[in-house]
Amino acid sequence: MGRPDLSRQYEDGGLIDLNSAPAHVIAKACSIEPSSAERIVATRQELGSFSSLDEVFVYAEVEQGTAARIRDYALLLPR
Repeated sequence: MGRPDLSRQYEDGGLIDLNSAPAHVIAKACSIEPSSAERIVATRQELGSFSSLDEVFVYAEVEQGTAARIRDYALLLPR
């Protein structure tokens, strides 16, 4: 779940795991700029993982409009 870039036998509903998905997948699934997705991934690498979407938005300095689009598709699975 949360990794639409990996093959599997089920539909994940379009959700994306911000704790494991690569930047290009986050950008496409959430309809955000690649630079925002790359900031999320770089921040994730620094922190190890995220525990809340608010943490993602604060640490990765995600703009409010972008955050709203991400909320519709994002989830955070434990690593």
